Amino acid sequence: MRHNKELQEDFKKHGEAEFEFEKIDTLELKDDINYDYTRDLETLEGMWLEKIQPYGEIGYNSKKIER
Repeated sequence: MRHNKELQEDFKKHGEAEFEFEKIDTLELKDDINYDYTRDLETLEGMWLEKIQPYGEIGYNSKKIER
């Protein structure tokens, strides 16, 4: 999990009751117990960031700078 200072501060300030968490997607488990899910998770994250645009006043994410 990545740390987000602003989110952490708001969570401490306002309390758990002011936040809602929901599962928006699932990742299929592989038969290989040594499978590295890093790329799969990054792909899902990118897809959802693009879809819901949780930036600025509607989220705690920052847009990645494209090079």
